[in-house]
Amino acid sequence: MTTMLSSRNFYPQRYVTYCLKMLLSH
Repeated sequence: MTTMLSSRNFYPQRYVTYCLKMLLSH
């Protein structure tokens, strides 16, 4: 559970980067 909380803070940045990468790659 603690990992999820810690990851939650870093999740948004990683998700945005992934989305942008996918859009650029498309």
